[in-house]
Amino acid sequence: MVTEAEALGHSNSVNRAIDSTGMRPDVVVTSTNPAIIIDVTMALSSAKGLEMARDKKIEKYKHLGNELPLVVGSLGSWLPSNDAISLALGIPGRRWNNIKRKMKLLAIHETTRIIAKHLAYQTEGSDPLPEEDEETEDIGLLQHSL
Repeated sequence: MVTEAEALGHSNSVNRAIDSTGMRPDVVVTSTNPAIIIDVTMALSSAKGLEMARDKKIEKYKHLGNELPLVVGSLGSWLPSNDAISLALGIPGRRWNNIKRKMKLLAIHETTRIIAKHLAYQTEGSDPLPEEDEETEDIGLLQHSL
């Protein structure tokens, strides 16, 4: 997505603190006025889970400007409001559909990886694994989708 935005002439900053709070959204498109903040998250694949994740991201970054959360369900579901990103950045439909497909597949792949890791770990009879930080998972999703 970042590559597509840059090809269309947009300037972006990726995973950088943008104010004194130290908040680090995944992508800030700085060539638009106001800047567009895109933060990626993977949520439970239900309508309620996707909407809750979207609302949480909007609340988190609302003081910084135009927040367009990118929410992908753990089983590849897609929140229709994600498509506002393609409109805001001018990404053509065919290219956006390709990005969307890759992100859905990546979500499914990562969910499968987490499940496999959990099952393999549980068969060893050890203590449960510590949970990963939400920001680390978001950043990984974004970086792998590029």
